[in-house]
Amino acid sequence: MSVVTVQLGQCGNQIGAELYSTLFEEASGYEEADRERAQRTFFRQAEVSGRAEREAPHAQGADPPLIARSILVDMEPKVIQTVTQGVGSGIHGWKYNPKGTLWRQSGSGNNWARGYHKYGPQSHDAVCELVRREVERTD
Repeated sequence: MSVVTVQLGQCGNQIGAELYSTLFEEASGYEEADRERAQRTFFRQAEVSGRAEREAPHAQGADPPLIARSILVDMEPKVIQTVTQGVGSGIHGWKYNPKGTLWRQSGSGNNWARGYHKYGPQSHDAVCELVRREVERTD
């Protein structure tokens, strides 16, 4: 079984980044079989030219970072860029899929109703497509 998360807004993206960091750290302490099972639930292998990145040559010889099974959505890029360039950048053993994000440049100006009524309907199809693509990658 795999889990795909949809992280919405500033709070959802910040909590999601902490969630994935905690999941990765906790699984790292498990025995190998349990660790791999736990990591497969929330993470996947990156693909390079149609093959798993783990099978591709890696510069440092270390295992490449796993990709979080997650979609990040916000109406401004600041928070998504912060989490994808911070804890979710691969330096801690996992990262976000850069193609699994959606943001708009304008933002909602802290106006929930504007985001819900204006940007929500405009973003619906794009978010559903991102979720569909990530779900198709699950086991």
